[in-house]
Amino acid sequence: MSILRRFGQVTLGVVVLCLLAPASSAATDAAPPTPISVAIKPLDPFVVKRDDGSYAGYSIDVWQEIARRNNWSTTFVWTETVKDLLANVQDGKVDAGIAGLSMTKEREDVVDFSYPMFSSGLQVMVGDAHSSSWRDTLSNVFSPTLARLLGIVLLVLFVAGNFVWIFNRHRDDYPKGYIRGVGEGMWWAGSTITANEPVGRDPSKAWSRVVSLMWVFAGIIFVANLTASISSQLTVQSIRGQINGVDDLVGKRVVTVASTTAEKELMTRGLQFEKVTKIDEAYSRLLAHQVDAIVYDAPVLQYRALHSGQGKLRVVGEVFRPEPYGIALPTGSTLREQIDATLLTMTADGTLSTLKDRYFGTR
Repeated sequence: MSILRRFGQVTLGVVVLCLLAPASSAATDAAPPTPISVAIKPLDPFVVKRDDGSYAGYSIDVWQEIARRNNWSTTFVWTETVKDLLANVQDGKVDAGIAGLSMTKEREDVVDFSYPMFSSGLQVMVGDAHSSSWRDTLSNVFSPTLARLLGIVLLVLFVAGNFVWIFNRHRDDYPKGYIRGVGEGMWWAGSTITANEPVGRDPSKAWSRVVSLMWVFAGIIFVANLTASISSQLTVQSIRGQINGVDDLVGKRVVTVASTTAEKELMTRGLQFEKVTKIDEAYSRLLAHQVDAIVYDAPVLQYRALHSGQGKLRVVGEVFRPEPYGIALPTGSTLREQIDATLLTMTADGTLSTLKDRYFGTR
């Protein structure tokens, strides 16, 4: 009896162990995800807040894939500026920060960065070439060179007016006095040039008729050269007035976003510029012709011009000051090694390339 009882106890124990073993294994496999807080800021198309309050964009997708592969649950913390985002990361209020964060030495001094997740740089955006403002038009017309040409015309007419006054001041039908007489002579000289024939009073003597005829021929040549010079100058001014890259920004009205690498680059180059708190404000000012150009992160400007620029915005010139984007982490963060390993894996398996094509592939 005791043997049967003992056999029954052993059998019952084996059954219990068999039932509990899968449950224990399942419990281990279903370990709860680690909560991670991540600071983000708006930057289309890297971080976008949908109408329903959810988030989308290249950086959001990259992070969600990192979190999925590491069994992390994410709580996003919304910030308005890069300065606020980096402050939260630096103070340890969040575990990470992601948007379109350029990895610079100054930022590396206060936070750590992950392996790069995107290659970026700066570029210039301008308005449509056919929508120049009245201010640009006036600046072309009243340029210093054209002012000098106009001065030459007035000087020639003044000299000609003096000669006409000298030879006609004794005539009874000619205005008396130097000012009125020279003025009459300038009017005659100018009218003769434009009409290509003597106008007003007929020359009274043969030699004066010869002089008038010579003036007509000289006027034809002068007007032709003057017209060519003005046309050439207007063309040159128009070409010079266009912005084809960062080297053309001297003397132009430039805007960028405050506390960004674009602001630092403009200061380094000694260029005058205005600052706004958000890139959308810069777009509005450019469309309203309040500024001539925007200097900002190349992929952001390219995406805007391609998707919602409506043909009124375009990027020009080459990308300058190349700089990668990374994920900001508190100094000494234990997450850095895991994030770097995951990013390297995502690079190798083509995940990052697929995301880049989704957001930045050309139409």
